[in-house]
Amino acid sequence: MRRTCHFLRLATALIALLLAPSLAAATKPAASLDDWLQQFDDYFLAQMQKHKVPGGAYVIVQGDQILRVRPYGVRKQRSAAPVDIHTTFRLASVSKTFAASLAAKQVHQGHFKWQDSVVKYVPQLAFKTPGHAERLQVKDLLSHASGLVPNAYDNLIEAGQSLPKILPQFKKLKPLCEPGKCYGYQNVLYSMIEQVIEQTNPLDYESLMQQAVFDPLGMDNASLGRDAFMNNPNHATGHLKLKRGWYPKKPKRDYYNFPAAAGVNASIYDMGKWLIAQLGHRPDVLPPTVLNDMRTANAVTKRDLKRRQWRKYLKRAEYGLGWRLYDFNGTDLVYHGGWVAGFRADLAYAPNIDIGIAVLLNAESHAINYVTTHFWDMALKPQALALIDQAKPTPQPRMISPLLLRNAQVQPYRSEQY
Repeated sequence: MRRTCHFLRLATALIALLLAPSLAAATKPAASLDDWLQQFDDYFLAQMQKHKVPGGAYVIVQGDQILRVRPYGVRKQRSAAPVDIHTTFRLASVSKTFAASLAAKQVHQGHFKWQDSVVKYVPQLAFKTPGHAERLQVKDLLSHASGLVPNAYDNLIEAGQSLPKILPQFKKLKPLCEPGKCYGYQNVLYSMIEQVIEQTNPLDYESLMQQAVFDPLGMDNASLGRDAFMNNPNHATGHLKLKRGWYPKKPKRDYYNFPAAAGVNASIYDMGKWLIAQLGHRPDVLPPTVLNDMRTANAVTKRDLKRRQWRKYLKRAEYGLGWRLYDFNGTDLVYHGGWVAGFRADLAYAPNIDIGIAVLLNAESHAINYVTTHFWDMALKPQALALIDQAKPTPQPRMISPLLLRNAQVQPYRSEQY
């Protein structure tokens, strides 16, 4: 027994000695921004391999430039077709950031007001408590401050029902609080912003999103709806985790029936452009007034402080309009995540240091929690902040430089058509 224990101690010591150089290299302070980016890339790859994620991608932006975009893996398990920077993924609830941005643009163009009653545009809406619908304001839809129990009638979404069929059911619900007084995450109610927008515009929601957001930002792979997703040959297939591994899943129409809540599709290259606009570098599309509206807190989200992998970093958690607002170890972070059958998505940026990241996966993997939090833990260390600040790009006139990928590193698959 003693000889066995002694052997085990020797083996453990030998393994530690063998691993020491690689561990030291992994924790060695980055000497340049490129080194720092590579360290994150190594971490991303390690997480993808550890969790056996079929495919994914991330993009890191600084100012009005993409610093690095990394596609990874395959579009479908047991397929040879690689994910590239133009492969489209389902964004799930990250779609809410698009709905809020479009709505805020419409408000500042005078189409409607945040304080308008929702029943002005959705007159059929009613609740068990008299007068509650009349007191519900448009901004309450986008800040999840309706006063209802969280995820009201998501079960009917998943049963394939559309808004016209679900709408009468709200008469059965007794709100938990007055509008604007408590937080309860919603999908059905959130999507009623579509009716508000369509009642005040000649275009439908999808057409207006294309005209006002996707086209001017050059988000060429972005779309709304299941048909657009499936008709694009370069789309990722979602995967569910079963006992024997990841299995592909064909997307249903369920959440696609609620575009504002979960209907956007986009590539990682598109998400780089979206981040740059959210950071304020496309004021022609998203003016400061629009961004300020979305970044203004409307509800406290205490449960977020207990999120797996996030809880050790978060000091404050709130919800603005279509965005979560976090204090990540003393730095303001604007964030939203998405999760729908077979897909995960994360999107976050720090306005004060002008950087952001998006991560897209074609699997329901918790790896995304590790990747996103690790990025911000790395990025907010003093040495990393110094490297980021030193590499800050010189602003380029928009008409001369339409942007993107000027200095970006694309790994491992390079597309010649940017």
